[in-house]
Formats: sequence, structure tokens, C-alpha cells
Amino acid sequence: MKKIKKKTIINLMLIITLIIILSFSIYKIFDILLSKYENNKLYNEIIDKSKIEEKVVKKETNETIFINVDFKELLKMNSDTIGWISFNEISYPFVQASDNGYYLKRSYNKKNNMNGTLFLDYRNNDLNDNNTIIYGHNTADRSMFGSLKKLLKKDYFDNDFENIIRISTPLVNYNYQVFSVYNIEKEDYYITTSFTNKEFKLFINTITKRSYHKFDIVVDSNDKILTLSTCSGGSGTTKRTVVHAKLIEKEIR
Repeated sequence: MKKIKKKTIINLMLIITLIIILSFSIYKIFDILLSKYENNKLYNEIIDKSKIEEKVVKKETNETIFINVDFKELLKMNSDTIGWISFNEISYPFVQASDNGYYLKRSYNKKNNMNGTLFLDYRNNDLNDNNTIIYGHNTADRSMFGSLKKLLKKDYFDNDFENIIRISTPLVNYNYQVFSVYNIEKEDYYITTSFTNKEFKLFINTITKRSYHKFDIVVDSNDKILTLSTCSGGSGTTKRTVVHAKLIEKEIR
């Protein structure tokens, strides 16, 4: 009789455990779907309110295309707004807080959201440092920086895909050209923001050699670097997908 009672208790505990696990899983799925829905809705509203256009600047021998964004409404929505980034499937405003944790799970309107917001490293002085870093989540639906993983494919840049990252800020528009793409275990080195001249030369050499693709682009210590960083893989991963680009053109607005 005692054995039967003990077995019943164990079975009951197993059932309760399974119910808790199932309930938590359903909650997480619901949270992911809700975050996706709310973020998509928010960014559709942002695009509707923002004037985003391509600006063609003609030079003697060629034309340069910048993106040009009206930040009036964006700054009203969020005073932390620094700029807008456009690169293939990526087209979002990015912000900057006093630390790199604030926007990890907050949307552009500062409400809790698992997809977070694209944000500039808190140590960066606008886009004027040796290495400017923008972070974003690697989402399953390829929003935020979820589409960066495509750049790791062997033939990605062989298919004439755009390799220019365009950024607009209230004062300056920038164009950056991609010169390195790779996966790496989480580290502090590639997200260093300032260097001595000697350190910067070594940094450029190191991140260029890491690239999965060979780019015929010369980068030296006089260049300004833009780094995009996102997780590589699912929740809990320690790897990062990294994209480096050098400043090639800018326009004072």
C-alpha cells in the first residue's frame, strides 16, 4: 500500500513538472510572437511618420547615393535616437543609452520587448571613434540584425548583393563599405572603440584576416570603422556574427 502511494505521489509530481514546463514553453512562445507583432507594428508606424529618401550626390566622374532621414518625429518619439541604418533587409533607427543593457529587451518606444532595438555602443562618441559599434538581436524572422547571417554564405557577395551600409544622422550622412564578415566566440577585442595608432593597425590587420570572404578593399589606420554585432545561433549562444565596414563617403547635411 505504501509503495502504491509513493508511486502515485511520484507520478503526480512528474505530471505537475510537465505542466509547469509546458506552461512556461507556451508563455515563451506567446512572448516571442507578441514581441514580434508589437515590434513590426511599431516600426511600420515609425516608417509612416519618418521621411526616408535616397539622396543622389553628383560628382565629376560618378554619383553617390546616401540615405537622408528627417529626424524631427523620431526625436520626438525617442530622444535617444542617434541615426538610421540601411543595409539590404536592415532599415531601422538606432539609439544610444548610458549602458549597453538598456535596449537589449526594450523596443524603440522603451517598452519591454524581446526583440530589443538597434543601439550604438555607449562608449562611442557619435560615429567619430576609430571603431563605431552597433548591436542588434539575431531574430528568427530576420528583423533587427537577423538577416546578417546571410552574409556568411560562401557565394553571398558573388551575387552582386549590396555591400554598402548607409547611415543617416541629424547632422551627417555616411556610407561604409563592408570589408570583413565572420563568426567568433564572444570577446571584447572586436568591440574596442579607441586605439593608439599602432594598436589600430594591428586591429585592422586582425579583423581583416578573420573574414570568411576575401574583399579587395584597402583599409588603413586613417580609416573609420563601423562594426555590426549580433548573436550567432539560438538563445544562450556564446558566438557572435560580426560585420566590419570602412567609411568611404560622408555628406554634411
